Amino acid sequence: MAEHMAEQANEARAIARQVGETFGRAARVETVFGEPIREQGCTIVPVARARWGFGGASKEAGGSQAGGGGVRVDPVGIIVLRGGEAEFRPIGRGTLAFLIGLAVGLFVSRRRSAG
Repeated sequence: MAEHMAEQANEARAIARQVGETFGRAARVETVFGEPIREQGCTIVPVARARWGFGGASKEAGGSQAGGGGVRVDPVGIIVLRGGEAEFRPIGRGTLAFLIGLAVGLFVSRRRSAG
């Protein structure tokens, strides 16, 4: 019985290690700060909040084990770099309008350049 419990504990540690390594590979700066967008002397850096979590359990009597995890990434704002200055703009109505305007402006300017 003790040998069986030790084996289960080793399996649980191996699973926890594997899950931790998987989430660790995802925990990079690129997960939170998006690829910069550079256009017409302005750089926009998307910013997000990332959260990871996982857990597991085992039942001694039945020998069953379970585990799971998840990742949640939510956009929180943008960093605007212009003229040597940086400004963080949280996502809200103003930021959303700014991003829509920027997207429309980029689309129009690229169509004019192509045409």
